[in-house]
Amino acid sequence: MGGMAAKMKKRAIKATSATRSATVVKRVPRCDVVELNRTMEPIIRQNERERIASEESVAGSTFGWKL
Repeated sequence: MGGMAAKMKKRAIKATSATRSATVVKRVPRCDVVELNRTMEPIIRQNERERIASEESVAGSTFGWKL
């Protein structure tokens, strides 16, 4: 597991133990948020390229017609 993933895993709260309240349970430092965003940006861009490529590959195709 990478450095940022390991950091975030330590800060994670299990969904089953989390409850809604007005009190802050944990804070994530801004520097960690920035680093996480930088880590995720290439993944998001790759997903965007794949989505556009798949849309272009089916452009002009017709689906659902009965003969």
